[in-house]
Amino acid sequence: DCVLSNWLQWTPCSATCGGGEQHSTRRVAVPSRGRGMPCSGALHKVKSCNEDPCPGDNPTDCTWGPWSAWSACTEQCGGGQHRKHRTIVLEPSNGGHPCTGGAAIAVSSCNEHECPHEVVQCVWSDWTPWTECKRLGRVV
Repeated sequence: DCVLSNWLQWTPCSATCGGGEQHSTRRVAVPSRGRGMPCSGALHKVKSCNEDPCPGDNPTDCTWGPWSAWSACTEQCGGGQHRKHRTIVLEPSNGGHPCTGGAAIAVSSCNEHECPHEVVQCVWSDWTPWTECKRLGRVV
């Protein structure tokens, strides 16, 4: 059966602050032969290190962009909805606060006044008779 070596010591962190990586590796010590079990498992692993902000790198909080204009109301009277949206213009960094979840879209009621009685409801008329179908001048 295949035998993997022990993991080597972690490498030094790639950064002294602000977030870096450390790596460790191992190798196939004895390859499988014949009907032996093949090796399973990773030969390389990575972990984060020194994640504290660097001196002088102040935390930056998430920043929302401006709101869009309100959309048109879904109803002319009797109550509808309209919406507005915004996007994140600056992601947080160095331990800054994330943007508030669910704050990208706002919905509000609109045109809640009662509809006048003169408002005409759409009503379908009866179907008209079928017309002849012609192809190359002939009725089909």
